[in-house]
Amino acid sequence: MKMLLQQFARDFGELGVKGMKGDGLLIAAKVLLYVLLVGLILSFVMSIVGLVGYGVSQGTALLVSPLEPVWRPATRLLIGLAALDTAIGIVLRLMALIDTVESGEVFAMANAKRLEWIGGAVVGLMALGFFANMIGVAVRGDINGFPVSIDPAPGGVAIALLLFILARVFRKGAEMQGDLEGTV
Repeated sequence: MKMLLQQFARDFGELGVKGMKGDGLLIAAKVLLYVLLVGLILSFVMSIVGLVGYGVSQGTALLVSPLEPVWRPATRLLIGLAALDTAIGIVLRLMALIDTVESGEVFAMANAKRLEWIGGAVVGLMALGFFANMIGVAVRGDINGFPVSIDPAPGGVAIALLLFILARVFRKGAEMQGDLEGTV
């Protein structure tokens, strides 16, 4: 967390000193990702507090079947925690990807690995949603008017495929860049 705050201070310190450096879209994306990350971390912490509070209010540990009706809220929170953890990982990798774009190292092997990880995370979130629907624990909600849910969706398959293809493009670009640097 300390590293994240230091990176945040560096990023916005550079904006204040040098003005609007770089691409406006990248700056807007980075600001949005910081806001999203703070929201995800707060949601993660509040979900843990809710899970512990629910366990205490039931007077027992989470050792009973999560499919029993009394434990459905706790199961929703556990599935939500897994989804939030994955979302935090996605946001952190997107932020690292933006950093490499800003530094001019777009076609780096690390970016290909980040995109593959994000594609795998999208597949994992769809599998988590499928599992939640299979056991009859719908994870849906509304946060300040924005609907939030973990559902397997056909659009997720397309996004995952796109991310895996982009990862291959970045990998090939990194290989070509390495070949080009070797010939110069």
